[in-house]
Amino acid sequence: DNEIEKIKTILMHDFRFPPLDKDSQCALLYNQIIECESVGVHVRRSDMLYANGYLYKYGYFKRAVKLVRDRVHNPIFFIFGDNNSTDWVKKNPQRIGLRDQDKIVYVECNKGKDSYRDMQLLTVCRCVIITNSSFGWWGAFLNNRPNKITISPFANYNTTDLV
Repeated sequence: DNEIEKIKTILMHDFRFPPLDKDSQCALLYNQIIECESVGVHVRRSDMLYANGYLYKYGYFKRAVKLVRDRVHNPIFFIFGDNNSTDWVKKNPQRIGLRDQDKIVYVECNKGKDSYRDMQLLTVCRCVIITNSSFGWWGAFLNNRPNKITISPFANYNTTDLV
């Protein structure tokens, strides 16, 4: 932990995203995310199910969403992932602890060469729920929002004492 903290300032300086096109769908989402109690949920099923299957099977996401509900008033859940993963969540929101009355936004505009924009959006969420994935980890790590909450399957990746 201390080694990462020592170089965090350098990393935060070196890892910057290019500006968003102000009229893009991504820019609209960015503004929505920073103006609400946003919860970025990074789901990885397709290519990482071998490493993340137990998270779905044993209720990690349900516990993470419950922790968010306990600490955040009026959360809006932004679902990030590849098409197969976000499509799965659309069909099975209850499997990750989401309810019919929840406000849910599926982030589907950043595909292919623009996939890195998902990471950019994760860096401004109020809360980030990540899986075993370096992509999600970097999105949470580069998040410089004050009082952010990061929930991870591994306690040493969390930014709070929630898990």
